[in-house]
Amino acid sequence: MTTLAIPSRMNAAPSAAYRAIGRVFLMYLTLYGYMKIFLFAYTAQVAVILPKSSLIKYDPARWFDYELACLLLPLAFLPIGTRLNSAAQYLLGPLIVMVLLGIPIVFLGQVPPGTYWWAFAMLWIGAFIMSVASRYSFALRATELSPARYTNVANVLLAAFVLLLGFAARTHLDFVSFSDLAKARQSVEASGLLFYTVYNFTGGVGGFFIAYGITQRRIVPVIVGVVGFVVCFGVLAIKLAALAPAWIGAFYLARRYFCRDSFIRYLIVLMAPDVLTTLWIMLVGYEPLSPQFWAWGIINFRLYYIPASAFNVYYDFFQLHPYTYWSHINIVGLFVHNPYPRNLYVLLNDYYHQGNFTAAFVMVDGLAAGGVEVIPIACAVFGLVLMFFNSCGRGLDPVFLGTCLAMPAIAFVDGGSMGTTLVSQGALLVAVLLLFAPRSPPFGARAVARPGLRS
Repeated sequence: MTTLAIPSRMNAAPSAAYRAIGRVFLMYLTLYGYMKIFLFAYTAQVAVILPKSSLIKYDPARWFDYELACLLLPLAFLPIGTRLNSAAQYLLGPLIVMVLLGIPIVFLGQVPPGTYWWAFAMLWIGAFIMSVASRYSFALRATELSPARYTNVANVLLAAFVLLLGFAARTHLDFVSFSDLAKARQSVEASGLLFYTVYNFTGGVGGFFIAYGITQRRIVPVIVGVVGFVVCFGVLAIKLAALAPAWIGAFYLARRYFCRDSFIRYLIVLMAPDVLTTLWIMLVGYEPLSPQFWAWGIINFRLYYIPASAFNVYYDFFQLHPYTYWSHINIVGLFVHNPYPRNLYVLLNDYYHQGNFTAAFVMVDGLAAGGVEVIPIACAVFGLVLMFFNSCGRGLDPVFLGTCLAMPAIAFVDGGSMGTTLVSQGALLVAVLLLFAPRSPPFGARAVARPGLRS
């Protein structure tokens, strides 16, 4: 008697589950491995290059605490998933790599163990809340524009920013070296319109124009985006504007040709500059004014160590001074007294004399507002922001979506309060442009996956 073998899906299900578990484990190892590399560079390079800085405090006697922090923190990010398929993941990636993973390492040497682990617990809870929130979205109902009407809207917006940036360039335009940026910024007197134009372009809409031009295969929006960033740098001496074209270009190429639908690869791309520069210095040494000297200062220190070490500065300052209780937010400031008439980053520069410490919302809306206990609240609010961006970006082409969010993603790293990044730096404007974008090609995804949990 012959028995026919009937194919079954039951064998495929366990195989898919094992692969999903393997991807989650690989993501954990990637995050853990980067924290170990960050710790090595912090002890072997940062502490050597900046031995007199009050921000650099390493306690070799507490090696077990360093190791335990490296083992525990990556667990908080696993709910994000390993498939790169949402706007929230694009926004969370730089925040995780450039801020959150470094905080436990740079902060440990500053406080005693009990204080440290309480702050670590608050940070872990906040990270977990954001990770879970990144999986969900709101049921927003917006009428998407037709491709022709959307093109008209983008063209009008493009023309408006060309006129506004042209006016800004006539008002003030001066290109200075990176070493003179702080002095140049203090000397500029910008009107409200000029300020909002430049920062909205730098933190949001400039990247949208480049993404729009690439998607539509039109050169004019790309040129306007690149030239606009140059103008923004000359007007208000914003370092991010000078680096923006390279950042967006790298973001686009990495998403299109390397990351594809892998969040792990996206994390690796974000980690690569820090890891490669660290390796470069290990091999050739650190010499003042050498190429590796400038690479370390611009890449490692500015992008990875300053955003994390800002946690130390905000914690130290607000242990001795009153909290803001969110009065630094304009609307809240109408009802709550703000004890600091100046911007916090200017205040901290005058107090510590170590540069303007613009920081992520974890510090500004968390530590400065009410201490470490408020960090989970700030992260929960940001979780709502992530859900809003997920709603706005649902159904869009992944490359278009990722390129549009390149600048908002980096703005959330050290743009200050969430409100500042959303309103003043253009992230909210980008979200609205995504919300009304056509869901048909070239803006829309060719195949929209059914919503569900990501592995």
